[in-house]
Amino acid sequence: MSILFDRDNVDIKEFIVKSVERTGGIVDEMGDDLLGALLPPEIAATAASDSVLTLALSQKAAESEPDAAMAVIGTPIMDALIGFASGIGTTSISAIYLDNIRKKGLKEEAERILTYSQCRLRTDNSVPVTVRDCYYAVFHFRLAFVSYEKRERIETIVVSLDTNVVNNVVVEALRSIPTEPIFISADAPPFDSKRIKAAYESAKKEASQRAQTESAAYLSAISRRFQLEANRLAEYYDQTDRELRRRLDKEADQKKRESVITKQHAAKLEKSRKLAELGEKYRLRPRAALTSIQIVRQPKSCFNIFVDKGKQTRTVTLIYDSLLGRLEPPICDRCDCEMTRIFVTGSNEHLCISCSGKGATAVS
Repeated sequence: MSILFDRDNVDIKEFIVKSVERTGGIVDEMGDDLLGALLPPEIAATAASDSVLTLALSQKAAESEPDAAMAVIGTPIMDALIGFASGIGTTSISAIYLDNIRKKGLKEEAERILTYSQCRLRTDNSVPVTVRDCYYAVFHFRLAFVSYEKRERIETIVVSLDTNVVNNVVVEALRSIPTEPIFISADAPPFDSKRIKAAYESAKKEASQRAQTESAAYLSAISRRFQLEANRLAEYYDQTDRELRRRLDKEADQKKRESVITKQHAAKLEKSRKLAELGEKYRLRPRAALTSIQIVRQPKSCFNIFVDKGKQTRTVTLIYDSLLGRLEPPICDRCDCEMTRIFVTGSNEHLCISCSGKGATAVS
């Protein structure tokens, strides 16, 4: 793919150093965007490369060191490193540690931010706010858009493992806040794989939607370029056809006329073939592949509110994120989206505006 690389999402240098050194190799800095690498045998075999080589992280660096191998997304050495890293382990677990976790005024903030339909909302100040560990699954997808050129970048999608909701707000915060690895003992219970699988499905859906949106914009540029080349091609063969027609009109000899007609037919077939080849060249083929998963643990404040509907009472657990400084809205019972305006049905079902229909009436 022509290379569009988002350096804010992934640092190539850091990836190379970690991939090589964590498998027993050595990486040294040789200058601006130049790395000297001693590859372990397994990576060298995957890359079909010498064990000792110089890597250039930019075109300028490559020009300054002619023997260096280009190491940017899409080059053979990077494809080999990504493939190797994907094969030996793609999941890491880390934690965020916060000094100040808010516990005061949260129930009042919930009453201020959330609007419930005809019902009674209660809080109980005798029940303390607690702190519990919540988890995110951070999925890194390699998005590729293949046409007459190749574009590729890393897309990061964060899904809450507690609500299975994609959280775009937390992406930037996770980039700027340091995390620490979690070491889990061998006898520790395994992490809930069902939640991870559900989060992965949500992440795939989000990645697909983002790819479709980007594809539509990219397709517009592709179409314009295709149309220019198609017009030039059509003009060439149209001109050829006009010349052959003129020759046919002037030619009296039957054998020569048949020869011209054969050339006309061949030109039409060649035009169709060339246009088909051009269409295949400019056909857009979006692709997405999961490259890694990071599980992130973060402490959050939790508290309960009570929703009374007739004789029914429903306890709603709310979460406050001190990292982002926001109350996480409750989730719609039908579509799993976050909502700040909640419509309560007769059976105490909590719905968003889109799912409420005629079964609930909002408080003005």
